[in-house]
Amino acid sequence: MSYQSFLLVPALLVAFVGEAHADRIAEIRPVQQIFRADLIVVGKVVEIEDELVQITPSPNSAKVSYRIASIKLSEALQGAKGLTHIRVGFVPMLVNPAVPQGRPFRGFNANLAVGEEGCFFLKKMPDAEFHVRIPFAAPLQKEQANYEAELKLVKNILRIFEDPLTALKAKDLSDRQLAACALVMKYRTQPAIEGNRRVEQLAIPAEESKLIVDTLGKMKFEVFDPNGIASLQSVFWMLNLGPKDGWKPPANGGAAVMNKQFQAWAKEHGEAYRLQRFVLSSPPRK
Repeated sequence: MSYQSFLLVPALLVAFVGEAHADRIAEIRPVQQIFRADLIVVGKVVEIEDELVQITPSPNSAKVSYRIASIKLSEALQGAKGLTHIRVGFVPMLVNPAVPQGRPFRGFNANLAVGEEGCFFLKKMPDAEFHVRIPFAAPLQKEQANYEAELKLVKNILRIFEDPLTALKAKDLSDRQLAACALVMKYRTQPAIEGNRRVEQLAIPAEESKLIVDTLGKMKFEVFDPNGIASLQSVFWMLNLGPKDGWKPPANGGAAVMNKQFQAWAKEHGEAYRLQRFVLSSPPRK
């Protein structure tokens, strides 16, 4: 699916189901957006530009009109060092007069509005002077009851990315587990394909890979993580284990059997296994 398609699907879904029911469509939670974002910033929408901007989101696609919001930054968490403002484009959504006043739709395709404040997860827009939000996702809004807790988790995960080895050697086991799961999800989340670039896989450093496997080997499949991050079930399938890695899935049994099999694999093959990370190939030379 093209980058343009990802941008337009939310709008098509909203149009199909109607605005009154759009909030029932599953969204990507803020903490899950970390693994897809190029920029993560905390700030406030201070202006909506009058002029629409038309660009072609992907090669051979039709032009799309974007409304541009200016966000004044209070914190640049990732990829926006030195910036005070950032321009964010969105495809304007028609307002449904049937929706009662005072109850604006805040879902993943909502228009940005002056005064909106929170944490924004953004993607670079190729050949444009603005960014866009993560498709199928809404910002972490300051008005939400769990805002502070979610923002703290976002910052904790970003610190893990800054120094993976330190995070994987943390004193507290739960901190190491969060680090291992967050790093697997970061490395194994495929980036959106841009132009003629392609997705490749590269091995991460051996020490980091071993620490991740050692930590995962101490976790249990049956333990549910409400954050959807520090859970072995969240990341196991992303490891993409197979016969080449010495992995033999159990013929039957539930979580306990799977857990025992994985722990045995981690002890026997964890040192030789190298986790692969998805990366975009370098742009072709012109």
